[in-house]
Amino acid sequence: LDGSSPNANHDALAAWAGDGSLRAVVTTNFDTLIERALHQAGVTFRVYDALVDDIPPRSESVFPVVKLHGSAPRRATLVDLAAQKRRGLHPVWLDWLETTFATSAIIVAGFSGAD
Repeated sequence: LDGSSPNANHDALAAWAGDGSLRAVVTTNFDTLIERALHQAGVTFRVYDALVDDIPPRSESVFPVVKLHGSAPRRATLVDLAAQKRRGLHPVWLDWLETTFATSAIIVAGFSGAD
């Protein structure tokens, strides 16, 4: 569930986070490649698991990485995606996502597996 090393895409996200062009990463990925790229770029960040953590405070000075489906290092947070789709995200997280997406430019990037 975790990749071996960040690639140019992860490095680009980290560079944008470092120069202030990117305000948050919201990901459905379990791996920690984005976090590793941020760390290598010297970006202070915090991972938020939308299934178990509170939403990031708007005034927080660290860069938020929001994991919608859990994270490889926190195996207990990994989800059955079909069950999560039926259950949905907590309304507080839905409100946070709606506000964040409504007030920010959105980049959708990536691929899955061998795509």
